[in-house]
Amino acid sequence: MFFCFAGLAQAAEQTSGRITIDVPDGWLFVEPSRAETTAGAGPEAVAVVTRDMSAQINVILNPAGGLDKEAAAIALAKEFNGSEPKYDKESDAYIFNFKDGEGQETRVLVLIQGDTVIMLMLIGDQPQMLESINSVKIQK
Repeated sequence: MFFCFAGLAQAAEQTSGRITIDVPDGWLFVEPSRAETTAGAGPEAVAVVTRDMSAQINVILNPAGGLDKEAAAIALAKEFNGSEPKYDKESDAYIFNFKDGEGQETRVLVLIQGDTVIMLMLIGDQPQMLESINSVKIQK
């Protein structure tokens, strides 16, 4: 896998809408504003970030629209001008990378649950990230 494993801090489970994630001690849980979610403007999403903004996990849900995991990953990689998605058997996800406008490297894992595309966007590299992404639960 692409993350190193070190001593992990205590995590607190947080939920917003259908998304539940463990937030490492000292990290911040960020929800979209109520106006965005009630108006249906944009996807359902949460972020978990370090206080110094050196690492971030975004969990983003979108309707699959009939796409399978591979097709969704290819479409998203094109949208972000990312690398070619590769299937990772261990995580059962397609993974690609892209750089944002500031040159920040982002790794994206794409999964499908029912009729929902789950995007896990990882910025930075902190040992707690692996535990947090493995804790993600999506309610139906």
